[in-house]
Amino acid sequence: MEENNQSMTDEVVQTTSEPETEVVIPVTETADQGVVPPEGVTPVGTSKPKKKSKIAENWLILCIIAYCFILVGQILGSMFVEIPMGFVAGVKAASLGVTDPVEVASNMGDFIPDWIYTGAMYFMFIGIWVFMLLMMLIPAYKPVYKAIGRKTKGNNILNFIIGLLIGFGMNGICILAAYLNEDIKLYFDSFRPVQLVIVLIAVFVQSSAEELVTRGFLYQMLIKNYKPWVAIVVNSLLFGALHLMNPGVGVLAIVDIVVTGILFSLMVYYMDSIWAAMAAHTAWNFCQNIIFGLLNSGQAMPFSIFKMDAGSARNSFAYNVDFGVEGTPLAVGIQIVVAIIIFVWGYTKKKKPTNIWADEQNAVPAEQVAAAE
Repeated sequence: MEENNQSMTDEVVQTTSEPETEVVIPVTETADQGVVPPEGVTPVGTSKPKKKSKIAENWLILCIIAYCFILVGQILGSMFVEIPMGFVAGVKAASLGVTDPVEVASNMGDFIPDWIYTGAMYFMFIGIWVFMLLMMLIPAYKPVYKAIGRKTKGNNILNFIIGLLIGFGMNGICILAAYLNEDIKLYFDSFRPVQLVIVLIAVFVQSSAEELVTRGFLYQMLIKNYKPWVAIVVNSLLFGALHLMNPGVGVLAIVDIVVTGILFSLMVYYMDSIWAAMAAHTAWNFCQNIIFGLLNSGQAMPFSIFKMDAGSARNSFAYNVDFGVEGTPLAVGIQIVVAIIIFVWGYTKKKKPTNIWADEQNAVPAEQVAAAE
């Protein structure tokens, strides 16, 4: 064979069920590739590659794997954050004459500045980021890197800003309705811009970590072998299950969180941007918990711009005393409306997400390459 890349046409003869009939199929041979048969034709003398086992890609197994990733990540986060924070709290407590370690651990927030304690509680989710990035070095999970980076076209600054606006807008409407309905009373506490920025970064770490596992890893692993709606629904159900142990949780609260998961999944699918989902999630949490001092999925933090008079709070269509503006008919309704808007926009515009599995799906099996050589 000559060393240049000029294509030459050869013939592969395949015999049909009629012994005397021959079907001539042209194939292409190049200096670099050897014999390349037409699509769907297996070369003579070779067998079709065996299908790999799909057990590890079963939806339930993937949910269990994702949940384990979160557990391990939280353990790592505790080691990164709680141990040094406990040391600082212990030193401060000792200076105040408090030496009982149980008392210090139970009231850690009393011995640490409010913004440091709040930031640490959110930043603890950095362990999930670290563990997930390590897990995505595994060949089977490596394409997920594309979903969180710039190789996905929708991951850009514009969609990130749109995500922030969606998150702030939805949560702001819920809080305004609760305030106007006199379900909550707010008063100004303090405005510390430097500390706010630091806490905002910590809130982003927490919110984006949850998105990384659910709309990043789990959603992308599911969409590889299942229909998009399966990936959207399953990851959203896991997202809801992750909040089952939150304080003050109820049926409507879980429904709200599942709907939120569907909304964020539609952003990933039609906007082709997990950045937008991460931004919306961050804005929602930051708005209710850090700006207005309300509960975030049932959890309160000591640092915020405004504070709520807890004694005056009441349940209504717009506020849940035990869970916050989440878990209310208003929040569910607003999220459904936004989800419908994104769906209609994406469907009519025929928006499609980047297929991060394209290289793997289009790759020529090793058995065929070996046979061609």
